[in-house]
Amino acid sequence: MGRLVSETNSKDNIPSVFRYDSNSLMKTAADATGTYSFSYDEFGRLTRIKNPDNKEQIYTYDDGSNIKTYEQVRIGRVEHKLNNYYDKAGRLVKVETPAGVVKYEYDGVGRLTREENLGSSVNAVYTYSLFNEIAGIDIFKNDELEE
Repeated sequence: MGRLVSETNSKDNIPSVFRYDSNSLMKTAADATGTYSFSYDEFGRLTRIKNPDNKEQIYTYDDGSNIKTYEQVRIGRVEHKLNNYYDKAGRLVKVETPAGVVKYEYDGVGRLTREENLGSSVNAVYTYSLFNEIAGIDIFKNDELEE
């Protein structure tokens, strides 16, 4: 099936072994540091990574398969969490973390035009060329343009 089942790090000659389920989704990856295990939902979306250092990354998804929540957990204690919010077009419009909230705005053709960090009063404004390439990013702190 063309899946990588093992490899050896050329720098320090440490082997890694990979195992897959019947849907060709990686179930485990093992190396000298330990075994990482991966879990998926019925749609094949990654829902959990268990690390050998007792950390877990847990993902949930919305109906559009966008990551809705992410948690990093160590021995039952949440160390980091974020909540993502999307508009009807599937564009990320808000991220909530313990450190604060970041909001995103888009223009009529779906280009990111503004990133507003509500926790630090630092904002970014994006401008585009006629070819839809980013032409500039202006950073504002306390509503004043940073040089």
